Amino acid sequence: MNEEVKHVIGAVDIGGTKIAVGIVDEDGRVLARVECPTDADLGYFHALASITEMLRTTARMANTTISGIGIGSTGPVYPLTGKIGNVNFFPKWEGENPVKDLTEIFAVKVAIEFSTAGDLLNSAVYLLTRSSHGFRST
Repeated sequence: MNEEVKHVIGAVDIGGTKIAVGIVDEDGRVLARVECPTDADLGYFHALASITEMLRTTARMANTTISGIGIGSTGPVYPLTGKIGNVNFFPKWEGENPVKDLTEIFAVKVAIEFSTAGDLLNSAVYLLTRSSHGFRST
């Protein structure tokens, strides 16, 4: 069996059409990745359940335990509160708080940042491996 990788981040990319989740090591390498449609009309809690399952799946795929979670999302989002603003792609999610919810589910530190269109997974990786949010081990 593979040795467990330490200090990995669950990176979540929330976009208008898809949600991608990956497990990223301290060097920024993506160890596992899955994605699903955003399905915004099914509501925030459907998306939260999908994100939770994808985080658990990718952690199993990478044979590791998540040390922290970084979310890159189309915005507006509010990093200081963890809440989602009035996003055109999922307006019914306004006021929902994936930072609080994922913190409660996984018992790890979670951060969210606004990301523009493009590879939001890379933004989440950057947020957690290169930022001042304190996930990178020293």
